[in-house]
Amino acid sequence: MTKTRFVIAAYPRTGGNSLCGVLNSHPSILCHYEVLHREADARAFIADLFARDRGHEAVGVKLMHGHVPLLTGELLRDPSVRKIVLRRENRVRVFLSVKRATRDGRFAQAGNDRKPIELDPAELRAFCREYDEYFAWLDRHLVRQDVLRLSYERLFDPGEVARALDFLGVAAVEESSLQVRHDRRSRDTLREAISNFDELERRLARTGLAAELSAA
Repeated sequence: MTKTRFVIAAYPRTGGNSLCGVLNSHPSILCHYEVLHREADARAFIADLFARDRGHEAVGVKLMHGHVPLLTGELLRDPSVRKIVLRRENRVRVFLSVKRATRDGRFAQAGNDRKPIELDPAELRAFCREYDEYFAWLDRHLVRQDVLRLSYERLFDPGEVARALDFLGVAAVEESSLQVRHDRRSRDTLREAISNFDELERRLARTGLAAELSAA
């Protein structure tokens, strides 16, 4: 019987693969990636994944926005399943990453730097509303539960991975012994990455997105 079952709730392009990768490099953790793509037999499929622990103490799956919402909600409400919520605070960066990946058709490979893209202000605002509603939806399912909340921006700061290991009830290890299998894809500034940055800056002035746009 698996000692710990857990889920990672994340939005696309917010570091979920990086977190799964570093957890998978711990000898006591088996963390499946994005597995819920269809409704058919999804409940039995997840139960089977949890049951096949392959000798690991903790087995988890990554839950993504929009994938089998009914089952996702059940897993989030189940008190026997540990919950990790991963959020990227800079929504402009998330939207930029989504648009770049869609444009290039490259959702798993690196190499998006130095390829500026135009962002539509209205589309960005609509995206941010959907993004915020997803995390509000998570919160409504996680009332009165013990939840580990991690930030993409601080995910690999000293001690953050150790917090995750402690939360999952596995032995602490030297963080240098763990491997990050999915490096961050973009390192250019938002001004370098957005071809209509000045227009976007004017249009978003005095809105909640202004500070995120001005972030490095």
